[in-house]
Formats: sequence, structure tokens, C-alpha cells
Amino acid sequence: MRRIVLLLLGVCFLGGTAGLVFGQSEETEEENWKKRIASPSYGLTMGFFELKYGPDRDQSETLLMPGIDIRHFNGLNVPRSGGFYYGYEIGLLANFYLGGDQFPFDDGVETVPGTVESMMAASGFLMLKHGYRFSLGTGDYSPVFGFEIGAGIAAGGADLIINNDENEDESNLVDDLADEPVGPIFELGIEGGLPLGKNLRFVTRLGITVLPVPSLDSEKYGEMSPPRIGLRGGLTWNH
Repeated sequence: MRRIVLLLLGVCFLGGTAGLVFGQSEETEEENWKKRIASPSYGLTMGFFELKYGPDRDQSETLLMPGIDIRHFNGLNVPRSGGFYYGYEIGLLANFYLGGDQFPFDDGVETVPGTVESMMAASGFLMLKHGYRFSLGTGDYSPVFGFEIGAGIAAGGADLIINNDENEDESNLVDDLADEPVGPIFELGIEGGLPLGKNLRFVTRLGITVLPVPSLDSEKYGEMSPPRIGLRGGLTWNH
């Protein structure tokens, strides 16, 4: 988890630097339209873990891992209504499985009953975003609909506990988790926005986030699937 903290600190530094470089110009102020936006959003995400079990680990089952999705997007060139925009986004994805399901597991010697006690996968990330918005009205402050793509880097950590129900002294069968993986992150999403004032909008975003390097990966017992589905809501403030 140390890499998540270091990544977020680096993101804060890069974000502050980018804000100075792409700051509001005097010409834009004179046009009475502020092209920079701050957009925090909060929501839910769904991940999927492909569990391997049975003799020789020849059976599998997909376990659902709901979680939270927390982000902050800083737009650097946002048009008045429709049009292209770009910016960067920092965020945290955290998925959980509360456990309780029992499966037969191969511990390397024999097949034993085991209970998936808990799972957790978390990733902090920095993405560059680019999108296009369509105005759904004729005024400058009309509702908008659009799409966006993103790419960046993510660092994560995970935990997986499978109890050996036959041997209480062997509390966890898992001993081969990947150590704080770092890899790329990609996203494709759609967005809808409703104006709440001159410089304020309520936005809802639905997207598919892909982490090719799983944050939760066990060679013996399975890995988390790359895609995660997320739904978020928040505010967009022009400043």
C-alpha cells in the first residue's frame, strides 16, 4: 500500500504544476467564461474475481466484488457547452468481498474444505482524460451528454484470506499474492450533466475501467478480472 500513498503524493505535485502551466488566461476571463473545471465524483464499482478450486484447481467460479470509486477530475480546456475537452484525474478504486462461501481447495497435498473469508483489492491512479460533449439545448448552459477516454498508471495492493476448515492452525491457504503491482489503467465512459447555475453542474458518469495488471492475483487460487464497471455522481465547478 506504500506505493498507493507515494503515487497520490506524486499526483498532487503534478496536478499543482499542471494547474500553473494551464491556468486561466486573461483573454478567457475577459470572455466571461472560465474554461478550467474541478469535478469531484463519488460512486460504486463492481469487480470480478475468478476463483480456482477443486482437485488440481480445475474448477472456477466468478465472485462479485463491490466497492467504492472516489475521484477528482481537473479539466484544463472545457468549452461553454458542447465540444472537446481534456484534463487529468486522480482517484482510488477499492473492491471488497465479505466472504463466507465454502469451496474444496487443493492445498498441494490433498483437497480440503476451505472458506473464502475475505478479499480486498485497492488501486490509486492518475489518468489523462479526453472527451467530447454534445449540448442538448440551444443555450450556453444547457444539459450535456458526452463520452470520454482515459489512460494512465495505477499502483495497488490486495489481500485474500482462505481459511482451512480442516486445520485451524493453518488459518490462511494463500501465500502467493503479487506484491503491490504497478501497471497501466484505461477507461471508456459516458457522461450526462445538468446545469445548477452559471458555473456549476451536476454530472453522472458510467464507465468501464480496465487494469491489465491485476491488483489481486494468486497463482494458486485465481485473479481479479481486468475490467471493473463504475457509476459515479458529482459536481462540476468552473473556476
